[in-house]
Amino acid sequence: MTWWHTDPDKWQSVWAFVPTIRRVRRLTASNSSEGMFGSTLARDDAYGWAGKIQYMKWKYIGVKDMLVPIAPTGIEKAMVAGDPSPKKLAATPDLIKAKGQIPAGQVARITWSPEERVIPGYEKEGWTGAAFAPANLKPAKRKCWVVEATPKDPYYAYGRRVVYIDKTAYWAYWATLYDRAGEYWKTVLWEDKMAYTPGRDMTTRHPFFGSSEDVRQNMATFFDGNRKDTTRSMN
Repeated sequence: MTWWHTDPDKWQSVWAFVPTIRRVRRLTASNSSEGMFGSTLARDDAYGWAGKIQYMKWKYIGVKDMLVPIAPTGIEKAMVAGDPSPKKLAATPDLIKAKGQIPAGQVARITWSPEERVIPGYEKEGWTGAAFAPANLKPAKRKCWVVEATPKDPYYAYGRRVVYIDKTAYWAYWATLYDRAGEYWKTVLWEDKMAYTPGRDMTTRHPFFGSSEDVRQNMATFFDGNRKDTTRSMN
């Protein structure tokens, strides 16, 4: 659990449950650039950047057309199965799920249909790419802001982070990470989906899939919000 303080000069407060001792322990918030649970994903890597803005010095680089990953959706299958009219989409629970809305009265985490799940390469028959790579994402060209972040903390592991943020959706797809010597270190890919309450009175981002490839360790990690073993690392 992470408690965010609005004070820009105050570190976050972080706690974690340790199964081996069955206790909750307070963690230091200053090591947010180290891999979690032995993985290649650090706490700051989620969403391309998940730390406090004040931790970094930011530089605007420009706008660039990027091929970005688009998560699969079940709405195509739903539309083939029946009437795709908005009225029926709003009235049928299965189609509401496919459309990405939160059913009335639901306040828990969002669960997507199997058709919408991102499949890692090792689960796809005949896949010849990297085992951790998402095998069913589709690329789309999007205009992205390119921003660069350099840490103010001299003990921060990364020397530089370049983040690519969609100009329309306002979220990041990619982040490339470099060490203190300026050499390439990692690539972080992050996928979100947007969910809506009926009538779109409220929207929420749902962390859907993420991956981090560490070229130094020859190791990668993927995060899948729709499986029980949420995070998995592999060489």
